Amino acid sequence: MGTHRRYSIDTLRVYSNTKEFKTHENKTSQLRCAVYARVSAPKQKGDLARQIESVKETVKNSGLIPVKVYTDIASGVNDKRKGLKKMLDDVPKRLFDNVVVKYKDRLSRFGSNIIRQYLQSWGAELTIINSLGNKSIPETELITDLTAILYFFMGKLYRSRRKSKSKDTSLKIT
Repeated sequence: MGTHRRYSIDTLRVYSNTKEFKTHENKTSQLRCAVYARVSAPKQKGDLARQIESVKETVKNSGLIPVKVYTDIASGVNDKRKGLKKMLDDVPKRLFDNVVVKYKDRLSRFGSNIIRQYLQSWGAELTIINSLGNKSIPETELITDLTAILYFFMGKLYRSRRKSKSKDTSLKIT
């Protein structure tokens, strides 16, 4: 009369094929999630840390367990981000069943629907904590995309101006 039980292999095989077991298995696997965070520039590392902590806190309050954190310091238009690529490489390994981001643009400026479809093809979900705007209005998505394009090109313009100013000052000094 101990506090343990013994089951035969055959009994366990039968149980593993029942609806009850599969429901329990799905509930426990859905608890694991990955956190993805991104900022555009190295001087925003403090923002990156706050973003990660905010997402982790939200995730824990919703009952999910963050098992992996992926980060990038790069433009949301850049498709060669190491953190994003590593996260996408880990999806087929089934390390997590949900990817959580604070804002849609932290994942990607464009193509987030493709990322969502890729995740879903491996049985993983994408959760965006703060959705901006009303998704039911088609113009909202268009305005969001146009704004992202403007931010991208403004950043390129400012960087090129900074580089040309530094070249101008170096010419005057010598």
